Amino acid sequence: MAPPLQGSYRRLRQFLAYSDKVFGLTSLLDGIHDSRERGKIPTSIGARALFFTGLLRIRSFNALDPRLGELDVAMLLSGRRLSNKKRLCSIDTIARIADGMDVTETRDVVVAMIRIGERNKAFRDGWLGGMRAVAIDGWEPFSSEHRHCESCLTRTVRRKETDVVQYYHRYVVALLLGKKMDVVIDVEEIRNADQRVEAGELDVAGHEGELTAGKRLISSLRETYGRWIDIIVADALYANGPFFSLVDKCGYGSIVILKKATDQPYRYAALCWDDDKPNQVASPPGGPELQIWRTIGIRELRTFRGEIDVVRAVFHDRRGRHEWVFAATGKARKLAPESIIETGRGRWHIENTAFHDWVTGWNFDHVFRHSPNAILALLYLFVAAFNALQFFTYLHVRSYGRNRGGDTTRTIVRLVDEMAGDLARWCLPGFDSS
Repeated sequence: MAPPLQGSYRRLRQFLAYSDKVFGLTSLLDGIHDSRERGKIPTSIGARALFFTGLLRIRSFNALDPRLGELDVAMLLSGRRLSNKKRLCSIDTIARIADGMDVTETRDVVVAMIRIGERNKAFRDGWLGGMRAVAIDGWEPFSSEHRHCESCLTRTVRRKETDVVQYYHRYVVALLLGKKMDVVIDVEEIRNADQRVEAGELDVAGHEGELTAGKRLISSLRETYGRWIDIIVADALYANGPFFSLVDKCGYGSIVILKKATDQPYRYAALCWDDDKPNQVASPPGGPELQIWRTIGIRELRTFRGEIDVVRAVFHDRRGRHEWVFAATGKARKLAPESIIETGRGRWHIENTAFHDWVTGWNFDHVFRHSPNAILALLYLFVAAFNALQFFTYLHVRSYGRNRGGDTTRTIVRLVDEMAGDLARWCLPGFDSS
């Protein structure tokens, strides 16, 4: 029989009840398989262990290892009690499960949660009313000069007077922007030369770049989510005709930062601007006054047949003068210039809400297991945990992180601490949260 609630809301139980009822979390994790032929430990236990490693922000497999012999963790992951001399499994077993885990099925967990969230109208109010904006950007979680695997990218770095080969992994991440919460909807790995050959590419000269992987991610988003997405937001790396053409072909609009004043369409738009006469002046609530210039319908790119609008914003504050320039294509051209500026600046959510938080709070920069399959499987399961916590905090608990009153410790970090504290009192079988 479950113990009565005492004092706290028993956050971990509350989280699991919500996640299982809304997303079918148990079924999603139990639907993951691995390549072992006769494994004694079910893949579901490994998948649950990895999911909770991310959710509870356990810093490494070494930190997870002793917990596999504790009663509360065994009850949570498997639903059965352990004798004093037994362990649920070894950390080596968890590592082997990760090595052979079906990466496609771990990605399906992320996609399924997003689709269920959409059916439940979690994204009814998009970044711009009914329009949904997705920010994409490259992310490098870790690098090493010693440990490496078959999917590592390589580069040469200077150490004192010696050139050293550095191994690293890099991904392009797609983050759905929101006023209340931001969730990851997909991840694309940047391939090394060997992976490109295995994928069937011809005339491979080296590793692919972020732009190539980013374009592949856009095609994947179109295949997975259809026209559910409206606008792609990206940095200056993506300001080129082939990228605009691909986005347009997929039926999306785009808002891309422009930095090089010598490149089109920035150069053409600049010829139309009079620095002393902005097209309009806007005063956003709580923000500085913006001087805005907009040039409409530019067709100066040979590799893109569509029209491009260029929006420039200048404002002054105590730190000095600041300027932003954005290119807008497709659906994004229908937006008011203030909305284009706001959405373009929203790209920083992927830097702050995702990348910064993943490194400082979620331990995503730690190499839990350095094998090609395990790294991707872990990443998808950690992303699923990240998304689940966003849904739980902002849609179920709601006021926990936003309306903290005088209690400044009521943040998502504190919410995770409460869950970790609840784990010590866990005595329910499996994911039973009744």
